[in-house]
Amino acid sequence: MPPEPATLPAAAAAWFDRIAPAWRTPLLALAAAWLALIAATAPSWGEMLHQWWNIDTYNHLLLVPFIIGWLVMLKAGELARITPQPCLPGLALVAAALALWWAGRAADINLIAHAGAVGAVQAAVLTVLGLRASALLTLPLAMGAFLVPFGDEIIPPLQLITADITVALTRWSGVPASIEGIYINTPAGLFIVAEACSGVKF
Repeated sequence: MPPEPATLPAAAAAWFDRIAPAWRTPLLALAAAWLALIAATAPSWGEMLHQWWNIDTYNHLLLVPFIIGWLVMLKAGELARITPQPCLPGLALVAAALALWWAGRAADINLIAHAGAVGAVQAAVLTVLGLRASALLTLPLAMGAFLVPFGDEIIPPLQLITADITVALTRWSGVPASIEGIYINTPAGLFIVAEACSGVKF
């Protein structure tokens, strides 16, 4: 008879056994810290998830956690050769990130609140795993910044820049054109520089 497939708990136990003993407790502590921080800043994580899933501009951010996981796996061999040591000064960074999150919520500025929520999770890595592990994880930690949805804020100025460039090229081609904000007037008609032309939604 063929062997029965491993049950989910057995598979999880087998996966856990493959983790170096020195890393088991720190990883559990990091998971607990992440859960606590995400729970504390849950409104911002909910907003970010909504933006990732429902707004075309940010759909690509759904891939960022998988990219971060892949980058961490690339460092697995090097990480296994070191012993994680807590870095208590990292708590100051966690506190600073949470203060940033609180300030963003109080001022109703989502970009700041989201940056604080993500920053707290990043700072927890330094706090729990220490400097050496964080140094090896510099790239994946930096990638975490891309979890913060941003871009819509710069659409209006980019529309103006696009309009200026378009008018300059139109005039250079010999077609008279005038500009008022994002509206371009030519003998062929009146045109508007749409949000999609700003370069953010590509």
